[in-house]
Amino acid sequence: MKKICILLSIILCISLFTGCSNTGNVSNAEIVTIESKIYSQEEILDAIDVVKAEFVGFTGCTLTKIGYIGDEKMLDYLSDEVLDNPPYIILDCEFSTSESSAEDGFNGNETYQYGWWKWYLEKDALGNWKIDNYGVA
Repeated sequence: MKKICILLSIILCISLFTGCSNTGNVSNAEIVTIESKIYSQEEILDAIDVVKAEFVGFTGCTLTKIGYIGDEKMLDYLSDEVLDNPPYIILDCEFSTSESSAEDGFNGNETYQYGWWKWYLEKDALGNWKIDNYGVA
């Protein structure tokens, strides 16, 4: 009986340390770089970091690509008054899902193509990005 308990404890420890969790994976995501006259690269990267932190909660999903939509597309969303300090930014991403992703409402084993899934972020009172909305554009 003691040997069984030890064996089960070892199996449990191995499971915990080998990443049996189904959290979203962002470790190998490609960052698409686009020059911007509206946002600094630091602002864009800060927004990407906020999205990555949220994406970890997407069960069984793997983020493969993420980036800013570009100034031309962004200008469609912004008025002339806010161009100097825009309160919004929109990012595109690409990710794949697994069977377990259905728990979060995604189709299992599918790729959501770059340019199809958008992240809408806005600045809070301190000037930090926060997610306002996300989903299929």
